[in-house]
Amino acid sequence: MAQQQQQQQQQQLATRLVHGDGHAALSRNAVVPPISVTTTYRHSADPADAHFVYSRAEQPVREQVERVLGDLEGGHAVLYASGLAAAYSAMTYCRPRRLLIKPGGYHGVQEIVKLLQRRHQLV
Repeated sequence: MAQQQQQQQQQQLATRLVHGDGHAALSRNAVVPPISVTTTYRHSADPADAHFVYSRAEQPVREQVERVLGDLEGGHAVLYASGLAAAYSAMTYCRPRRLLIKPGGYHGVQEIVKLLQRRHQLV
């Protein structure tokens, strides 16, 4: 019985992973949205009508992944265009008083730490 229940839960998870944002895919007559690798999008003269402008700011596939992950986690998910953007966002949001950064790590993260140290007079 427990094995059958576990299989049902796994199927529910698999279904949610594949079709968690089905309404967006159906609106484009696709099973899943196509991968969009372009960096610019066509829009009207009115900037308020433009949903996608530049792919580092927003992108259809990233929006879908955020919705699916948010649904799976029971909250809201945010994806970033780069690890550096994610690291900066995490440090800005969490405002840590202490950080342990391994020497020789990614220099961009080290520079963010230096910037935040100067900005908030941290040691």
